[in-house]
Parts: sequence; C-alpha cells; structure tokens
Amino acid sequence: MPKPGRFIVPAVGQPWINAFAATPGRSVAALLVIAVLLARSRNLQTQTRDDMRALWEGSLELDLVPGERCPRL
Repeated sequence: MPKPGRFIVPAVGQPWINAFAATPGRSVAALLVIAVLLARSRNLQTQTRDDMRALWEGSLELDLVPGERCPRL
C-alpha cells in the first residue's frame, strides 16, 4: 500500500517528511528557531538601513525626514 503523502510530495521532499514524522518535536523546535532568526535578521536589516540613511543624510547635510535623527557613533 502506498504512503498517503507520496502523491502530494515529490521524492525530493520525502526525507524531510520522514524526519518530521520520526521527531516532530525537534522539527517544530528547528522551525521556531529559523522563524526567530529570520525575524531578527529582518529587524537588523531595517535598523541598519535606517541608521545608514541617517548617517548619509547627515554627512551630505540633507534634510532629515521628520522624526528621524542621526544615530550616535
């Protein structure tokens, strides 16, 4: 009898399905860690972009966007 997910998931994904079925707790923990790291990465990217924009505007003596300030170094 074929496995239920065999027709939905291609053969490439089958090891991932097997690993999840064998250790669902570890799989969920790994997915949560990945989600947290992605969120942190997004926050760092936004913060870095905003800080660099403020530094460039300050060095070029451009008008800062209202509410923004040049970060301290």
